[in-house]
Amino acid sequence: TLNAFRLDDHHVGLYLLDVSGHGTAAALLAVSLSRLLTPHSLRSSLVREWDMQKQEYYVVSPAEVADRLNRQLPWNPETGQFFTMIYGVLNKRTFEFRFAAAGHPGPAHFPAAGSPAVSHGACQPVGLSPRAYEEHRIALQPGDRLYLYSDGVTEVMNARRELFGVKRMLDRLEESAGASLDQALDNVVEALEAWNGSARFRDDVSLLAFEIAPVAAAG
Repeated sequence: TLNAFRLDDHHVGLYLLDVSGHGTAAALLAVSLSRLLTPHSLRSSLVREWDMQKQEYYVVSPAEVADRLNRQLPWNPETGQFFTMIYGVLNKRTFEFRFAAAGHPGPAHFPAAGSPAVSHGACQPVGLSPRAYEEHRIALQPGDRLYLYSDGVTEVMNARRELFGVKRMLDRLEESAGASLDQALDNVVEALEAWNGSARFRDDVSLLAFEIAPVAAAG
């Protein structure tokens, strides 16, 4: 499950989450989480709250969002359900991306100039962490791209049961640097299907990406 949404005039929220298991129970939990992570227009929510003194909404930090979910949805041994998540907030003025990862891969950052870098995610899924989640920051520049992905992407296996892996994903995205963002994502999916030998994957395969618009050349 993934989504991107407007938090206010200067901030955009993004998340990608993966619920354990399959079937109705997993689908219901995914729907509930999507509702919790969606800002409400006229009232406070998990990701945006009303400040009574300033009489305006403020954006809740990604680490605090993860902490709140961790407290609200503790792991239930009877159902065995849990979920991993990455939640981030992009500041459209400064291009800073703040995020918290809970048992989920960190984002892959592709600078307009330079080598790609993958941020590490937290090891504990939501509901299982005994401590507060850490918040990370990535300073983006015009022309940079950022990719969020589920572990189902890197764990796709071929007929010899070899994992697709992070390196193959990064190589495919780097080869697509001159293509549009949509085409870059399509190229990864095509590579995954070829590696898997089928368009049907065993695990959730999700990708969410954005690009900071390049600065137009003067002339």
